[in-house]
Amino acid sequence: MSYTNFRYVTSVAYDHKYIYFGTTGGILRLDRYRENWNTPFTTSDGMVDNHVRRLAYDPAKDELWADTYSGTAMYQPTFEEWYGGGVFPAGLVQGDKGKLNLTDLFMEFGYTYVSEGYILGPHLRRFDLTAHLEDNWQNLWVGTWGLGPGLIKLRSLDLILKRFGLFAKDVEAICLDGDDIWFGGEIDEDGRQGITRYDTRSEEWSYYEAPYRSGLPNAEVTAIAADEDFAWFGTQQGLIRYEKGGDSFTRFSTFSGLENDYVSCLETTPEGLWVGTIAGVNLLELKKGKPDSLSFRGLPKGDRFSNLHIYDIERDTGFVWIATELGIFRRLNVGGEWQSFIIPEGKLGGVVTAIETWGKEVWLASPRGILLFEPEGMTSNLYVPPGTWPERGIIRLAVNRDRVF
Repeated sequence: MSYTNFRYVTSVAYDHKYIYFGTTGGILRLDRYRENWNTPFTTSDGMVDNHVRRLAYDPAKDELWADTYSGTAMYQPTFEEWYGGGVFPAGLVQGDKGKLNLTDLFMEFGYTYVSEGYILGPHLRRFDLTAHLEDNWQNLWVGTWGLGPGLIKLRSLDLILKRFGLFAKDVEAICLDGDDIWFGGEIDEDGRQGITRYDTRSEEWSYYEAPYRSGLPNAEVTAIAADEDFAWFGTQQGLIRYEKGGDSFTRFSTFSGLENDYVSCLETTPEGLWVGTIAGVNLLELKKGKPDSLSFRGLPKGDRFSNLHIYDIERDTGFVWIATELGIFRRLNVGGEWQSFIIPEGKLGGVVTAIETWGKEVWLASPRGILLFEPEGMTSNLYVPPGTWPERGIIRLAVNRDRVF
């Protein structure tokens, strides 16, 4: 299954179980009875294209049809399979793209429905309603261009936004934070940029859009880390701190003490937050329970790796490891001098783009392959994956007992 940007809705349909929203990123499925989301349909599930233009449902054959920019496809619920080809049954389209005959609707704070057929969002931004479909329970399901699906309860005249999926589809960083999962990445195709938070317990998606949130001037996220009180976001324009208790953002830059504003990696340790940049590393100290007592430790000049690209930082039970353009370095968690490791000649080269530890093993990624390094015996094995090497190389590694990802 795949998750992407589903905020641009083109069409709506329903059957006896689901409300379907066709979007530019695939098809969303909302359970009509529980009003919770099921997994979406995308090309990962067999669709011919994620950009859906129209949806239709055939009740006689129990078939869902999708008209996409790459052709027509039909979904058969009994076999849970997508089949390409066929003629799209335009006469079975249920949704309407016409103007709604509604004047006043109640919405969440910051959003206003305008009777001309659009929603006025924060900072007076306009989001058009693109499709709507009334079911037999006095619910009017709507699609918007930029805010995703919505539900209008015709009895109470409430318009409720039903957020689902990523704010931006190009994900650069993911962080597990208790019941939450944070996602961050590049500016999306529509020119908008934001951070996504998914609550695994409530199954709710939240978005934090830059630069419209105070303290969040940029959301081109390169790295994410979290501790008990804060979530940290490395961006191309500095380090961003999200205070969980206050729902607020604060930015730190070279004026705060960072070696460089382009943050490349983050790692939380008992000492504090290690911040890797494209021109050196910092250690951010924070006394527990005192959010304002934050300072960048003045590391000795030789410990800052000034003007050196820091690709990744990893902490295990004994050491802090740093992957750089000149190889790997480590030092004790409790402090001390950095130690450089020279990998056997020819196996790795200079640049190390990712590092992950598992027990006594240290796994490294470089343009030449993936290397297993065991510091105690100074042994190593180079693995070159078959097929085409990723153009950008490997930016992160994850390791368990059996596999390396």
